[in-house]
Amino acid sequence: MALSALVKTLRARFAVLLALVLGAALLAGAAARADAPTERLPDLVQLMPDQLQVEASDQPDGRHWMLGFWSAVANEGEGPLRFQGRDPYQKTLPDGSKDYFMHADQLVTISDGSLERNRDVGTLHYYTGFGHVHWHLEPFDRYELRRVQDYKQVATDRKQGFCLGSRRRISDFSYVPYDGPFGNQDWNGSCMANQPDADTVTEGIQVGWADDYPPLVEGQQIDITHVPAGRYYLVHRANADGVIRESDLSNNASSVQISIYWPPQSGAAPQVTVRRSCFGQEKCPVGDESTLPPPPEDSPPPPPGSPPSPPASPVPPAPPAPIVEQSVTPRDTRSPRVAAGGRRRQRLADGDTVFISARCDELCSVLEKGLLRARRSSVRIGAAGGATLAANERGRVPFKLSPRAVRIARSAFAHRRSVWLEVEVLAVDKTGNETRRSGRTIRIVPGASKAGRTAPRLSTAAARALGLYCHLGGRLGR
Repeated sequence: MALSALVKTLRARFAVLLALVLGAALLAGAAARADAPTERLPDLVQLMPDQLQVEASDQPDGRHWMLGFWSAVANEGEGPLRFQGRDPYQKTLPDGSKDYFMHADQLVTISDGSLERNRDVGTLHYYTGFGHVHWHLEPFDRYELRRVQDYKQVATDRKQGFCLGSRRRISDFSYVPYDGPFGNQDWNGSCMANQPDADTVTEGIQVGWADDYPPLVEGQQIDITHVPAGRYYLVHRANADGVIRESDLSNNASSVQISIYWPPQSGAAPQVTVRRSCFGQEKCPVGDESTLPPPPEDSPPPPPGSPPSPPASPVPPAPPAPIVEQSVTPRDTRSPRVAAGGRRRQRLADGDTVFISARCDELCSVLEKGLLRARRSSVRIGAAGGATLAANERGRVPFKLSPRAVRIARSAFAHRRSVWLEVEVLAVDKTGNETRRSGRTIRIVPGASKAGRTAPRLSTAAARALGLYCHLGGRLGR
């Protein structure tokens, strides 16, 4: 009995000692993680192409038609987008003149005020075209024209370079609400003008600001001279090769769906019509576009330099045809009726997805976007793919949160703060009629993964103490 009591006493004292060691180790690890400096990355948001227009351009091989457009890239991240040039060098052109370059590094802001260098993200070029005499970052933005049916690229720009600057606040754009903090506008976009022999240059976009360019200047155009008539996506894409470090790559492309029509008159300008706008998307996921009938204007463009068509010879009027009754199906102009539902309290299971339910009274595609709020932090989330529903079918629509939204949610969970997701649903039927429904709010709470709740990670000292406890406890119990 005395030996048994001694064993119980030793076990109890060792358990208290182990608890103290584990507690101290966990507190030390938490303090170290809390004090560790973190990156303040930018988040490039590509705004939608706008102000589309067609202009003639006379070139050595004949007249060309240029599709011009407005473009802009915004920074909605936690830190500035900043580039710095180093190691200038020159190239000699065929005419004997000099071209000036620098290696471009990205400077990432750290929470302790230091800077981290991401080397060789591009080239800084002293650009003199279009009357410019300053340094451009190349490449930065890409413009593409892609066929709707198979997303095949039919035309592109050259790699676009810009003298980056904080020129317009994001809040100036009605379709991109922004309620985050604004950085200081300490870069005015001069980019060391008239200084080709500069040793370095710093340029970029501050938090909450955008850099925009009007149509048909500085390469804001695509040559559509030999593009057949039809439906296309005009896609604008920032950081296309992904070398710039940023917090979210899912919002780097926006597009508009357009129709190109070539009039029968030779030499006439093509007509371009915007059909749909796709903010935050490289194409509109509204169903299988290949099943839609081809537009009546599907015809090849006239060959460049072709003579004007001769006037048509007069034709005597034909006798009136007999009246025949025909059954004509009217065009569907009714918007689909959509109902959105789902649980108003959901766990953030497996990292980044919650679900809503929806039902349409006809075949439709359902997209979702929303605003995630957590105290003073908020982030807008674009459409994430959606789902296609049959008539009167109720289905689940996955709502995938962006990496930035997940970070905001998990930070709020750690501080025991509430997280809310305001959802807006867009339903589109097969003829393009749309219905928007908003106002549903979902409260998000922490959730366990498929493998169960994750246990806190132990430090090396805590793991050794736990192993020693198990070893001694086993020996004493024998």
